[in-house]
Amino acid sequence: MSAPPGQSRDRGFTGPAPSSAIMPVLQSGVSGALLVTAHPHRSALTEKSQRNLIMKTLFAWIVWAMCASNSLSCHAQGTFVLRFDDLQTSVPVRDQYAQFGVHFSSGDAGVFPGLSNGDLGGWGLEGTAGPYFEGFNGHPSDSMTLTFDTPITAFSLDASRANGSIDRTYFILRAYYRGSLVSSTGATLLGSVNQWTTFSVSRAEIDSIQFNAYGIRSIPPPIRHLGVFGIDNVRFTMVPEPSILTLFIASGFGALLARSRQRCKSLPRRSSQPEPAGWLRDKSNVSGGWLRSLTCFVRRKCCQIPEWGA
Repeated sequence: MSAPPGQSRDRGFTGPAPSSAIMPVLQSGVSGALLVTAHPHRSALTEKSQRNLIMKTLFAWIVWAMCASNSLSCHAQGTFVLRFDDLQTSVPVRDQYAQFGVHFSSGDAGVFPGLSNGDLGGWGLEGTAGPYFEGFNGHPSDSMTLTFDTPITAFSLDASRANGSIDRTYFILRAYYRGSLVSSTGATLLGSVNQWTTFSVSRAEIDSIQFNAYGIRSIPPPIRHLGVFGIDNVRFTMVPEPSILTLFIASGFGALLARSRQRCKSLPRRSSQPEPAGWLRDKSNVSGGWLRSLTCFVRRKCCQIPEWGA
């Protein structure tokens, strides 16, 4: 099945589903949560076992949240590829790819079909990701700015000189974040017409890309001329965003932990030593008696009473 316009076919991945090895952990964690909720004062559960159940439940929820968030947040991450072969020819690129979160400023002459499709406009170019490419001839400009709705981490494109360009044509690509320059390729000399060069930048966050080309004659005086060139195979990688489900589950963690702590505090504390119910008899499951150490002391004294009386 073909990919949507302007979108890479290798996108559309889905997050991993919980495996069979994870499911027993999830089940045990959920059952532990139900046990704590249904029997907050159950005498068979000590404070230590309550804490173990809480930690097991939280761990299970974290594992499940990671799997679920990967599967639901894939729409906000991945690499997009713009080939221009899905756009109308001779029409400048502006917001045709707004659905992918990218907007083009004015500067290009439009999209052209390439050598294999008749070389409309006489550019002498054939795109690298299909025959179509975006052409620049100085009308209205030889530069362009791309802005992104969501910050990206990587950007690349292919560029080449076109017919009518100066032999010494330089291309430069810059990346910005909140108005500050964060990366640049520097001015790079392009090759012959239809000899494409890939330019790429990457940073933690990029919200706009600016590029331009200019020509300089080799004979003095060095005069700067407008760049005549084409670009194709525009690629960018979006910054992954946390899904709504992840945020919801994260808030649920805090509520579950707070509630579990309150329940643990309300449980009656038991001594680490069994407590006797009577004078000479130990019953470790009865509360309110003496500690075993005191019971042993009383036993020794009781055993000595007949001898002392004799």
